[in-house]
Amino acid sequence: MIGSGAGASYIYDGLTSSSFMLLHKGEPFCLIDLGLGVGRQVVERFNQFPRNIVITHNHSDHAGDLAVVLRVQLARERKCKVIAAKPVSERLKKHRIAEHLEQMDADSLADWDGISENQKSDIGFGLTIEFYLGVHSELSYGFVVRDERPCSFELYR
Repeated sequence: MIGSGAGASYIYDGLTSSSFMLLHKGEPFCLIDLGLGVGRQVVERFNQFPRNIVITHNHSDHAGDLAVVLRVQLARERKCKVIAAKPVSERLKKHRIAEHLEQMDADSLADWDGISENQKSDIGFGLTIEFYLGVHSELSYGFVVRDERPCSFELYR
């Protein structure tokens, strides 16, 4: 867990927005939500962004740092993949990254993986994510991450 704050708590109290980093052997491979203050924490803690970034909805405390991170990572020749439920992905492309759309289109800025509800998508190292429509003040999706690797133990009698 990188942070547990909200939009107002970041601005007024300096608390990093709610987000999670998935690691494999200590290396970041998937960031879940990239709200206000999360980008700085990722740089300080991990010194790099993973290619995969999951966004659950377009509120600032879940996607506020997205536009800047995508642009900087692209300039560093590390194009990110944004994984979101399809309706959220469309909102992000239209609204969240609008500051870059005069210079490039959304597909040039990032690889977009708009996932249909109840469809699984690979996020790396045998894990999949599946989105479920939530109830919130903004179109929002919850998710389940599953380990799809075959079980590697045997039962003995």
